[in-house]
Amino acid sequence: MKSANNQYFGIWLDDNKALIITLDVDKTLIIPVFRKKSNLRNSDLMIKTESSLTKTHRYYNDIFSVLPKSETVLILGPDQHKLHLKEFLEKESDEIIHIITKVAGHMTTSDIISTVRSHFFGEKVGAISV
Repeated sequence: MKSANNQYFGIWLDDNKALIITLDVDKTLIIPVFRKKSNLRNSDLMIKTESSLTKTHRYYNDIFSVLPKSETVLILGPDQHKLHLKEFLEKESDEIIHIITKVAGHMTTSDIISTVRSHFFGEKVGAISV
C-alpha cells in the first residue's frame, strides 16, 4: 500500500518495550519506547499503585504519542499486546485507516526492520546494519 508521504511505519512490541520503525526508500529511523516499571517492593505499597490496566493504557499512549502520522501501520509481536494496541489505535486515531497485525516472536532489530521493509516494499532484505 503506497503511503502519501512515502514513509511506512511498523511497531514491534512485547510486555516491556516497543520499537517504532519508520522507513522510506533511503533511510530507517528506530524509536524505542519502554514500559515503565514500578520500583516498589513492599506489598502494601503495591496495592496503592496503579492498576495493571492503567499501566497498559499508559504504555500504549506512550507508543501512540511518538508514532508518526500515517494511514497504515504494521504491528508485530509475540503475544496479545499487538491486538490490544490495534484496538487502542482504532479508538484514539482518526488518521490511521489500515492497521495490520502479524505474529512475530522475539526478533533482532535487523529482523524487525527487514520484516517491515519486506511488508511495505515487497522485497526480501538481508541483515541491515543499525
